[in-house]
Formats: sequence, C-alpha cells, structure tokens
Amino acid sequence: MRYPIPFYKVAIFFMLFDVEAAFIFSWAIAFRPLGWLGWFQITFFIFILIAGLVYIWLKGGLEWGPKPTRQ
Repeated sequence: MRYPIPFYKVAIFFMLFDVEAAFIFSWAIAFRPLGWLGWFQITFFIFILIAGLVYIWLKGGLEWGPKPTRQ
C-alpha cells in the first residue's frame, strides 16, 4: 500500500466533517424561516453525528499510533 491506513482515516474524517459543516452552514443561513422545527432537526442531526463519533472513539477508530505492547 502506498499510504499508511491512518492517512485514509484522516481523509475520510475530513470528508465527513466537511459535508457536515456544509449542512450546518446552510441551516444557519435559513435559520429564521425554518423556525423551531428546523432547530429540532439540526439538533437531531448533530446528536447523531456526535453519537457516531463517540461510537468510533469507543471502538478505537481514533487511535493513530501503534498499540502499546505488554511486556
């Protein structure tokens, strides 16, 4: 493989959070017309993203370096 696996992890996380930022910025522009329903929808969207990030963190997907070995 030409590039190490952590390189691809960083690239995928960057793409994911870049798309997330596009959704949040577009919501922020249309904040007033959307009202409370839009606020609840974006809150749910952010909650799902945070839940996914916590899941990846707990599964060890954010560990970049080599795993320590016991001696």
